[in-house]
Amino acid sequence: MDLHLHAGLERNVDLDYLVEWAVLDGRRVLALIDHDFLYWREPREFEAWLRRERLTRNYPRGVEGLKKFYSDVARQRERWHGEVMIFQAIEVFNERLGPKGFRALPNEVFDGLDIFALEVRTYGDQPGAGTLLREWTLKLEELCKEKDLIGVICHPFMYTVEKFYRRGEISRANLKANSIYLPEELAAFTDGLKLERVFIEVNWSIIARIYRDYYRLFEMVANAFKVLKDAGLSFSLGSDLHKFPPSIPYRPDGPYREMGLSPEDFGIVEALEERYSRLYG
Repeated sequence: MDLHLHAGLERNVDLDYLVEWAVLDGRRVLALIDHDFLYWREPREFEAWLRRERLTRNYPRGVEGLKKFYSDVARQRERWHGEVMIFQAIEVFNERLGPKGFRALPNEVFDGLDIFALEVRTYGDQPGAGTLLREWTLKLEELCKEKDLIGVICHPFMYTVEKFYRRGEISRANLKANSIYLPEELAAFTDGLKLERVFIEVNWSIIARIYRDYYRLFEMVANAFKVLKDAGLSFSLGSDLHKFPPSIPYRPDGPYREMGLSPEDFGIVEALEERYSRLYG
């Protein structure tokens, strides 16, 4: 299962090739995803970004480009029907939504969408982080019920990990608690939280890096996920691969088992199977 495979504007190879490679690598459940904000960039900014990243213009900007990306994913789903389950996903950053929230997005974002992946910027060593994460998670749950979607909270600890990993700014409180999120912030997030449509992502690009380079930080992340598991939350799984070829092989079993997670904890599988059977089977 790889539910975070970037395959739109950031894709640096042909989509047929990317999916074929993923299948040969063992993936049997795929979500092909893109950042929505890339499509809303102004023309000059859009072209400058393509040149800077040395990317081919896979799709035009705006709603037209998003619809073409969705159409390509639908063709992949038809091509691999009966062998691989393929879903359409979009990744949205909460801070870009503004006061309108999800209503700020064009209707076309939801037309043909299966998985709404929400990225929420929080820092687990700061007061209010857990409350903010909870607020957006509940908003996503409501959206998914309204629109018949599956929701994912992308890499919920990413910003704290990056702060610690890249800048070495590890708070003494986090070190003492041996957790990437302070216990009181985890409690603020999880206390009484019941989710039916939303799953918390365990992100391979982050886990693999810190497992290899900074095991203490991996332990801090693992301890936070154990709290989420004990609170009854369920998980999603993805490589977060942006460019091909990947720098680290996608082999999550070992680290995830060290985190205390088993296949049964990834409840998104059941939700995906139900959706695929109902809509595409």
